[in-house]
Amino acid sequence: MDADVRLYYDRWKGTLLRRFTGGALDGERYLSAGGNGQVHGWPSGVVAATQSEAHGYAMMIVALMAGHDPEARSIFDSLDRVRKAFPSSADRRLMSWAVPRTGDPALPPQPPATDGDLDIAYALLLAARQWGDSDHLAATRMALDGIRDSLVTTGTGPTFPRLNIGDPRWASSAPPESRPFLTRPSDFMVDHLLTFAALTGEPTWSALARAALEILVRVSHPATGLVPDFVVDDPPVPSLTGTADEGLCYAGYDLNSCRVPWRQAVATAHFGVPGSRAIADRMVRWARSKFDDDPAAMTAVFSLDGEGKRGRGAAHFTSPMIAAGITDAAHQRWLDRGWDFMKSSNPARYYGGSLTLLCMLLASGNWWRPVE
Repeated sequence: MDADVRLYYDRWKGTLLRRFTGGALDGERYLSAGGNGQVHGWPSGVVAATQSEAHGYAMMIVALMAGHDPEARSIFDSLDRVRKAFPSSADRRLMSWAVPRTGDPALPPQPPATDGDLDIAYALLLAARQWGDSDHLAATRMALDGIRDSLVTTGTGPTFPRLNIGDPRWASSAPPESRPFLTRPSDFMVDHLLTFAALTGEPTWSALARAALEILVRVSHPATGLVPDFVVDDPPVPSLTGTADEGLCYAGYDLNSCRVPWRQAVATAHFGVPGSRAIADRMVRWARSKFDDDPAAMTAVFSLDGEGKRGRGAAHFTSPMIAAGITDAAHQRWLDRGWDFMKSSNPARYYGGSLTLLCMLLASGNWWRPVE
């Protein structure tokens, strides 16, 4: 398994980790991911090279692969310099969700994205533990202060405090739905939140983890366990419109929520969270039944009742569901077949390749917990 991870990483790195050419960031690293969403204020023809979401994945992966890659620290530090060069428009401690291909830091900054900043803060902590660097630890704490101050919606009751989606324009879902308290289940990184709680001793992080699990339970389908891309309102319900800027099937299990099984599997592995285990376990039991215990047969994009909306599969749907197989020994056949699927999937596709590599790191035991 270690050999498979090393090979997959080398192919992922060789294809997707690129350098800016020219300008203020000449030679600095980024993960080639493009952008999916509305970019405001950039000149015509300027497109995104990457997103903070991708930047977070890259920083986590490189920090975890330092035992294999002698360039890991220099790559990580380059990624970190790019992070700092593109602060968000809402909070300079957070990262602009989109980074231009020109590498020009003078272009109008964009709002933050919650998933990107959570992963970046976590990656900075991994780096601090990996290399014993106090600067990375200080950067972790600064990023956490930004997340706490800008990405948390407060309220009363069991589903608060809750993470918002980062962009301050979207405190509610898009018209015609326009319901308040917009949040995204794929941002519910219970393991990250509990890690931050252990690091800081601040109750906000464990409260966010508790509320996230409560929301997941309330919006998951009773038969399949699938959860929607976006959630609104209190009590929480699936959103039909989300932010309306990505053209996704917001009422279903789509390109955002496909990450939920993997995120909850990490919380199961690192903290033994019963709620996370139950959520991931129910999803993988549905997938095993629907696809006859064969991950390679899994398709992509589903309504919450499990009806398939697309006839072909995709690694970014299948690999997170394979990772959920670690939650119970009963899933061993699914996990064994899934490993064969993951190591054979294409690492050159940004989303599927990055998620697959992270799922392989988890399933192989190479994703360690950065707090005691």
